Amino acid sequence: MTRMLTLILACTFLAACGGGANGSGFSSDGPVTNAGWTTSAMEYRGQNGVIVGYECAPNPDRVAVGTVWGTGTYSDDSSVCAAGVHAGAITFAEGGVVVFEALAGQESYTGSNQNSVESANWPSWQGSFSILQ
Repeated sequence: MTRMLTLILACTFLAACGGGANGSGFSSDGPVTNAGWTTSAMEYRGQNGVIVGYECAPNPDRVAVGTVWGTGTYSDDSSVCAAGVHAGAITFAEGGVVVFEALAGQESYTGSNQNSVESANWPSWQGSFSILQ
């Protein structure tokens, strides 16, 4: 129920749900920020519950892709775009909008290999985020 409410709020925040042009399910017409492949979520540390959209340009050659720490919940110094690929929200080939929620820090982050992105383990960190879409 909480996850559904969060997704509804994300739809409202981004001004549209449905088949966005990038296939993400969200229109990029809403208030999203253009992000590079090394852009993190650190500027939202301490703003727990804030929902943000980052527009990630296609990067089929995987040039200058930032590091990702965690699975499901990522440390806020992770690349949001790369975490979006890891979570299955976008692809390197097509890019798209990654919608995430700022969260409190975690005691630890467990890495994994998903969708051709290898995330790493990390101990306690001050801020986190979770990919919503």
